Amino acid sequence: MNHQHEIISVIPFLHGNPAYYVSSLNVLKQLSDKERFMEKPRELMTAVLLWGENLLSANGEMWKRHRRIVNPAFNQSTYGLVVKETIATYREMVMAEGWTADSQNQLSNFNEIPKKLALIIISRCGFGLPATWADESNPAKPSYGKTLGIVSETLISRLVIPKWVYSLPVESVRNIDHTWRNLAIDMEQLVVRRCEELNESKATSKRHGDDIFTRLVSAMDDDAKYGLTRSEVIGNTFALMFAGHETTAHVLAATFGLLALHQDEQEKGVKEILQVLGTERDPASPPSVVPQMTFTLIVLIRHSRICLICLIFLLASTRHYESTVRVSFFRT
Repeated sequence: MNHQHEIISVIPFLHGNPAYYVSSLNVLKQLSDKERFMEKPRELMTAVLLWGENLLSANGEMWKRHRRIVNPAFNQSTYGLVVKETIATYREMVMAEGWTADSQNQLSNFNEIPKKLALIIISRCGFGLPATWADESNPAKPSYGKTLGIVSETLISRLVIPKWVYSLPVESVRNIDHTWRNLAIDMEQLVVRRCEELNESKATSKRHGDDIFTRLVSAMDDDAKYGLTRSEVIGNTFALMFAGHETTAHVLAATFGLLALHQDEQEKGVKEILQVLGTERDPASPPSVVPQMTFTLIVLIRHSRICLICLIFLLASTRHYESTVRVSFFRT
Protein backbone atom coordinates (compact mmCIF):
# COMPACT_ATOMS: atom_id res chain seq x y z
CA MET A 1 0.00 0.00 0.00
CA ASN A 2 1.25 3.47 -0.89
CA HIS A 3 1.34 5.55 2.31
CA GLN A 4 2.89 8.64 0.69
CA HIS A 5 -0.30 9.82 -1.05
CA GLU A 6 -3.88 10.26 0.11
CA ILE A 7 -5.26 9.40 -3.33
CA ILE A 8 -3.92 6.77 -5.74
CA SER A 9 -5.44 5.49 -8.98
CA VAL A 10 -5.48 1.87 -10.15
CA ILE A 11 -5.97 0.93 -13.82
CA PRO A 12 -5.99 -2.88 -14.28
CA PHE A 13 -4.30 -4.27 -17.41
CA LEU A 14 -6.10 -7.62 -17.61
CA HIS A 15 -9.29 -7.54 -15.55
CA GLY A 16 -11.39 -5.15 -13.49
CA ASN A 17 -12.51 -1.54 -13.60
CA PRO A 18 -10.39 1.58 -12.96
CA ALA A 19 -10.60 2.77 -9.37
CA TYR A 20 -9.42 5.46 -6.99
CA TYR A 21 -8.23 4.58 -3.48
CA VAL A 22 -8.66 7.45 -1.03
CA SER A 23 -7.29 7.57 2.52
CA SER A 24 -8.66 11.04 3.28
CA LEU A 25 -11.64 11.13 5.65
CA ASN A 26 -12.44 14.61 4.35
CA VAL A 27 -12.75 13.35 0.77
CA LEU A 28 -14.78 10.32 1.87
CA LYS A 29 -17.31 12.57 3.60
CA GLN A 30 -17.68 14.72 0.49
CA LEU A 31 -18.23 11.68 -1.73
CA SER A 32 -20.67 10.08 0.72
CA ASP A 33 -22.80 13.23 0.71
CA LYS A 34 -23.45 12.78 -3.01
CA GLU A 35 -25.74 9.78 -2.50
CA ARG A 36 -27.62 10.53 -5.73
CA PHE A 37 -24.52 9.62 -7.72
CA MET A 38 -22.71 7.15 -5.46
CA GLU A 39 -23.72 3.72 -4.19
CA LYS A 40 -22.30 0.46 -2.88
CA PRO A 41 -21.44 -1.73 -5.91
CA ARG A 42 -23.79 -4.72 -6.10
CA GLU A 43 -21.15 -7.07 -7.48
CA LEU A 44 -19.12 -6.66 -4.27
CA MET A 45 -22.06 -7.23 -1.91
CA THR A 46 -22.25 -11.00 -2.52
CA ALA A 47 -21.32 -11.97 1.04
CA VAL A 48 -24.14 -9.97 2.65
CA LEU A 49 -26.70 -10.96 0.00
CA LEU A 50 -26.56 -14.71 0.63
CA TRP A 51 -29.78 -14.60 2.65
CA GLY A 52 -31.55 -11.67 0.97
CA GLU A 53 -31.61 -7.88 0.67
CA ASN A 54 -30.63 -6.08 3.86
CA LEU A 55 -29.47 -2.84 5.43
CA LEU A 56 -25.81 -3.45 4.58
CA SER A 57 -26.39 -4.19 0.89
CA ALA A 58 -29.14 -1.68 0.11
CA ASN A 59 -28.73 1.73 -1.52
CA GLY A 60 -30.83 4.89 -1.77
CA GLU A 61 -34.50 4.65 -0.90
CA MET A 62 -34.24 0.93 -0.17
CA TRP A 63 -31.53 1.63 2.43
CA LYS A 64 -33.72 4.31 4.04
CA ARG A 65 -36.61 1.84 4.22
CA HIS A 66 -34.49 -0.80 5.97
CA ARG A 67 -32.92 1.75 8.33
CA ARG A 68 -36.34 3.15 9.26
CA ILE A 69 -37.31 -0.29 10.57
CA VAL A 70 -34.05 -1.35 12.24
CA ASN A 71 -32.81 1.87 13.86
CA PRO A 72 -35.43 2.25 16.66
CA ALA A 73 -34.46 -1.18 18.05
CA PHE A 74 -31.18 0.29 19.33
CA ASN A 75 -32.39 1.97 22.54
CA GLN A 76 -31.82 2.04 26.29
CA SER A 77 -34.05 -0.99 26.80
CA THR A 78 -31.83 -3.00 24.44
CA TYR A 79 -28.67 -1.84 26.20
CA GLY A 80 -30.12 -2.91 29.55
CA LEU A 81 -30.92 -6.33 28.11
CA VAL A 82 -27.33 -6.60 26.84
CA VAL A 83 -26.02 -6.04 30.39
CA LYS A 84 -28.40 -8.65 31.80
CA GLU A 85 -27.69 -11.29 29.15
CA THR A 86 -23.92 -10.73 29.26
CA ILE A 87 -23.90 -11.51 32.98
CA ALA A 88 -26.10 -14.58 32.47
CA THR A 89 -23.94 -15.85 29.58
CA TYR A 90 -20.74 -15.31 31.58
CA ARG A 91 -22.12 -17.45 34.39
CA GLU A 92 -23.15 -20.13 31.88
CA MET A 93 -19.63 -20.04 30.41
CA VAL A 94 -17.89 -20.43 33.77
CA MET A 95 -20.14 -23.32 34.76
CA ALA A 96 -19.93 -25.09 31.38
CA GLU A 97 -16.14 -24.76 31.18
CA GLY A 98 -15.65 -25.86 34.79
CA TRP A 99 -13.77 -22.73 35.84
CA THR A 100 -13.62 -21.77 39.51
CA ALA A 101 -12.20 -18.81 41.40
CA ASP A 102 -9.38 -20.99 42.76
CA SER A 103 -8.44 -22.68 39.50
CA GLN A 104 -5.93 -21.60 36.85
CA ASN A 105 -6.85 -22.44 33.28
CA GLN A 106 -4.76 -22.24 30.14
CA LEU A 107 -6.63 -21.49 26.90
CA SER A 108 -5.10 -22.68 23.65
CA ASN A 109 -7.28 -20.39 21.51
CA PHE A 110 -8.68 -17.45 23.47
CA ASN A 111 -10.19 -15.82 20.36
CA GLU A 112 -12.94 -18.44 20.34
CA ILE A 113 -14.20 -17.27 23.75
CA PRO A 114 -15.18 -13.66 22.83
CA LYS A 115 -16.41 -14.84 19.41
CA LYS A 116 -18.84 -17.29 21.00
CA LEU A 117 -19.81 -14.79 23.71
CA ALA A 118 -20.58 -12.03 21.20
CA LEU A 119 -22.62 -14.33 18.97
CA ILE A 120 -24.74 -15.55 21.89
CA ILE A 121 -25.38 -12.01 23.22
CA ILE A 122 -26.40 -10.63 19.82
CA SER A 123 -28.53 -13.70 19.10
CA ARG A 124 -30.41 -13.36 22.38
CA CYS A 125 -30.73 -9.58 22.66
CA GLY A 126 -31.19 -8.64 19.04
CA PHE A 127 -33.09 -11.57 17.62
CA GLY A 128 -34.48 -13.64 20.48
CA LEU A 129 -32.71 -16.78 19.29
CA PRO A 130 -32.28 -19.52 21.94
CA ALA A 131 -28.46 -19.67 21.84
CA THR A 132 -26.68 -21.16 24.88
CA TRP A 133 -23.05 -21.62 25.87
CA ALA A 134 -23.29 -25.33 26.56
CA ASP A 135 -24.06 -27.34 23.46
CA GLU A 136 -26.73 -29.68 24.79
CA SER A 137 -27.91 -30.78 21.36
CA ASN A 138 -27.72 -34.18 19.75
CA PRO A 139 -25.45 -34.72 16.73
CA ALA A 140 -28.42 -34.96 14.36
CA LYS A 141 -29.76 -31.54 15.40
CA PRO A 142 -27.07 -29.08 16.58
CA SER A 143 -28.09 -26.17 18.80
CA TYR A 144 -28.64 -22.66 17.45
CA GLY A 145 -25.35 -21.50 18.95
CA LYS A 146 -23.41 -24.34 17.32
CA THR A 147 -25.16 -23.87 13.98
CA LEU A 148 -24.65 -20.11 13.93
CA GLY A 149 -20.97 -20.58 14.77
CA ILE A 150 -20.47 -23.01 11.87
CA VAL A 151 -22.27 -20.71 9.43
CA SER A 152 -20.13 -17.78 10.55
CA GLU A 153 -16.90 -19.73 10.09
CA THR A 154 -17.85 -21.16 6.67
CA LEU A 155 -19.12 -17.96 5.04
CA ILE A 156 -16.21 -17.71 2.58
CA SER A 157 -16.46 -21.41 1.77
CA ARG A 158 -20.16 -21.01 0.99
CA LEU A 159 -19.35 -18.17 -1.39
CA VAL A 160 -16.61 -19.90 -3.40
CA ILE A 161 -17.71 -23.56 -3.49
CA PRO A 162 -19.87 -24.37 -6.57
CA LYS A 163 -23.22 -26.07 -5.91
CA TRP A 164 -22.25 -29.29 -7.67
CA VAL A 165 -19.36 -29.83 -5.23
CA TYR A 166 -21.85 -30.44 -2.39
CA SER A 167 -22.99 -33.65 -4.08
CA LEU A 168 -19.50 -35.14 -3.89
CA PRO A 169 -18.76 -37.73 -1.15
CA VAL A 170 -16.71 -35.26 0.92
CA GLU A 171 -17.97 -35.16 4.49
CA SER A 172 -16.63 -31.71 5.40
CA VAL A 173 -18.23 -30.10 2.34
CA ARG A 174 -21.53 -31.91 2.86
CA ASN A 175 -21.58 -30.78 6.50
CA ILE A 176 -21.34 -27.16 5.36
CA ASP A 177 -24.28 -27.58 3.00
CA HIS A 178 -26.29 -29.49 5.61
CA THR A 179 -25.72 -26.78 8.25
CA TRP A 180 -26.66 -23.91 5.95
CA ARG A 181 -29.80 -25.67 4.75
CA ASN A 182 -30.89 -26.51 8.30
CA LEU A 183 -30.38 -22.93 9.45
CA ALA A 184 -32.42 -21.62 6.52
CA ILE A 185 -35.28 -23.95 7.50
CA ASP A 186 -35.00 -22.95 11.17
CA MET A 187 -35.10 -19.25 10.27
CA GLU A 188 -38.23 -19.74 8.17
CA GLN A 189 -39.86 -21.47 11.13
CA LEU A 190 -38.75 -18.70 13.51
CA VAL A 191 -40.32 -16.08 11.26
CA VAL A 192 -43.59 -18.04 11.17
CA ARG A 193 -43.60 -18.47 14.96
CA ARG A 194 -42.84 -14.80 15.58
CA CYS A 195 -45.67 -13.82 13.20
CA GLU A 196 -48.05 -16.03 15.18
CA GLU A 197 -46.85 -14.51 18.47
CA LEU A 198 -47.34 -10.99 17.12
CA ASN A 199 -50.84 -11.80 15.89
CA GLU A 200 -51.67 -13.26 19.30
CA SER A 201 -50.28 -10.14 21.00
CA LYS A 202 -52.47 -7.91 18.82
CA ALA A 203 -55.54 -9.97 19.70
CA THR A 204 -54.85 -9.67 23.44
CA SER A 205 -53.46 -6.09 23.28
CA LYS A 206 -50.24 -7.37 24.83
CA ARG A 207 -46.92 -5.75 23.95
CA HIS A 208 -44.52 -8.36 22.56
CA GLY A 209 -41.12 -6.64 22.43
CA ASP A 210 -38.99 -4.18 20.54
CA ASP A 211 -35.92 -6.19 19.55
CA ILE A 212 -34.55 -6.10 16.01
CA PHE A 213 -36.09 -9.41 14.93
CA THR A 214 -39.56 -8.45 16.21
CA ARG A 215 -39.42 -5.15 14.35
CA LEU A 216 -38.31 -6.89 11.17
CA VAL A 217 -41.12 -9.44 11.33
CA SER A 218 -43.66 -6.73 12.20
CA ALA A 219 -42.63 -4.87 9.05
CA MET A 220 -43.95 -7.77 6.95
CA ASP A 221 -47.46 -6.51 7.77
CA ASP A 222 -46.74 -2.94 6.63
CA ASP A 223 -47.81 -1.56 3.27
CA ALA A 224 -45.68 -2.11 0.18
CA LYS A 225 -43.88 1.22 0.57
CA TYR A 226 -42.39 0.51 3.99
CA GLY A 227 -42.88 -3.24 4.40
CA LEU A 228 -40.33 -6.03 4.12
CA THR A 229 -40.52 -9.36 2.35
CA ARG A 230 -39.70 -12.59 4.20
CA SER A 231 -36.33 -12.87 2.44
CA GLU A 232 -35.50 -9.29 3.51
CA VAL A 233 -36.36 -10.13 7.12
CA ILE A 234 -34.00 -13.12 7.08
CA GLY A 235 -31.37 -11.17 5.12
CA ASN A 236 -31.31 -8.37 7.70
CA THR A 237 -31.21 -10.87 10.55
CA PHE A 238 -28.04 -12.55 9.32
CA ALA A 239 -26.32 -9.44 7.99
CA LEU A 240 -26.69 -7.57 11.29
CA MET A 241 -25.96 -10.61 13.42
CA PHE A 242 -22.73 -11.67 11.74
CA ALA A 243 -21.43 -8.16 11.06
CA GLY A 244 -22.02 -7.20 14.69
CA HIS A 245 -20.65 -10.29 16.37
CA GLU A 246 -17.38 -10.37 14.38
CA THR A 247 -16.57 -6.75 15.24
CA THR A 248 -17.49 -7.17 18.91
CA ALA A 249 -15.46 -10.38 19.20
CA HIS A 250 -12.34 -8.80 17.69
CA VAL A 251 -12.58 -5.76 19.97
CA LEU A 252 -12.93 -7.94 23.08
CA ALA A 253 -10.05 -10.21 22.05
CA ALA A 254 -7.76 -7.24 21.37
CA THR A 255 -8.78 -5.57 24.64
CA PHE A 256 -8.03 -8.59 26.82
CA GLY A 257 -4.84 -9.36 24.91
CA LEU A 258 -3.35 -5.89 25.27
CA LEU A 259 -4.47 -5.59 28.89
CA ALA A 260 -2.64 -8.86 29.57
CA LEU A 261 0.52 -7.30 28.13
CA HIS A 262 0.09 -4.08 30.11
CA GLN A 263 -0.58 -5.23 33.67
CA ASP A 264 -0.56 -1.69 35.09
CA GLU A 265 -3.43 -0.63 32.81
CA GLN A 266 -5.28 -3.84 33.63
CA GLU A 267 -4.99 -3.03 37.33
CA LYS A 268 -6.56 0.40 36.75
CA GLY A 269 -9.54 -1.25 35.11
CA VAL A 270 -9.97 -3.79 37.91
CA LYS A 271 -9.85 -1.06 40.58
CA GLU A 272 -12.44 1.03 38.74
CA ILE A 273 -14.84 -1.91 38.32
CA LEU A 274 -14.52 -2.81 42.02
CA GLN A 275 -15.04 0.83 42.98
CA VAL A 276 -18.25 1.11 40.94
CA LEU A 277 -19.73 -2.34 41.54
CA GLY A 278 -18.06 -3.36 44.80
CA THR A 279 -17.24 -6.90 45.85
CA GLU A 280 -20.55 -7.95 47.39
CA ARG A 281 -22.95 -6.22 45.02
CA ASP A 282 -24.86 -8.26 42.46
CA PRO A 283 -23.28 -7.29 39.15
CA ALA A 284 -26.71 -7.40 37.49
CA SER A 285 -26.73 -3.62 37.63
CA PRO A 286 -28.77 -1.27 35.46
CA PRO A 287 -26.98 0.14 32.40
CA SER A 288 -26.91 3.53 34.14
CA VAL A 289 -23.78 2.46 36.06
CA VAL A 290 -21.85 1.75 32.86
CA PRO A 291 -20.96 5.44 32.17
CA GLN A 292 -19.39 5.58 35.64
CA MET A 293 -16.65 3.18 34.47
CA THR A 294 -14.93 5.81 32.32
CA PHE A 295 -11.51 4.13 32.11
CA THR A 296 -13.01 0.80 31.04
CA LEU A 297 -15.11 2.51 28.36
CA ILE A 298 -12.08 4.42 27.05
CA VAL A 299 -10.13 1.16 26.75
CA LEU A 300 -12.94 -0.49 24.76
CA ILE A 301 -13.41 2.54 22.49
CA ARG A 302 -9.69 2.76 21.73
CA HIS A 303 -9.50 -0.90 20.88
CA SER A 304 -12.57 -0.58 18.64
CA ARG A 305 -10.52 1.91 16.62
CA ILE A 306 -7.72 -0.63 16.32
CA CYS A 307 -10.11 -3.38 15.14
CA LEU A 308 -11.70 -1.60 12.20
CA ILE A 309 -15.15 -2.71 11.08
CA CYS A 310 -13.91 -2.69 7.49
CA LEU A 311 -10.64 -1.77 5.80
CA ILE A 312 -12.25 -0.34 2.67
CA PHE A 313 -15.48 1.60 2.19
CA LEU A 314 -16.63 0.88 -1.37
CA LEU A 315 -18.46 3.43 -3.51
CA ALA A 316 -19.28 3.30 -7.21
CA SER A 317 -20.58 6.11 -9.41
CA THR A 318 -24.04 5.48 -10.87
CA ARG A 319 -23.62 8.06 -13.63
CA HIS A 320 -21.07 10.43 -15.14
CA TYR A 321 -20.92 13.74 -13.34
CA GLU A 322 -18.44 16.46 -12.46
CA SER A 323 -17.69 17.44 -8.90
CA THR A 324 -15.08 19.50 -7.10
CA VAL A 325 -13.52 17.64 -4.18
CA ARG A 326 -11.31 19.53 -1.75
CA VAL A 327 -8.21 17.64 -0.59
CA SER A 328 -6.18 18.72 2.44
CA PHE A 329 -2.58 17.60 2.02
CA PHE A 330 -0.42 16.86 5.03
CA ARG A 331 3.22 16.17 5.68
CA THR A 332 4.74 13.64 8.03
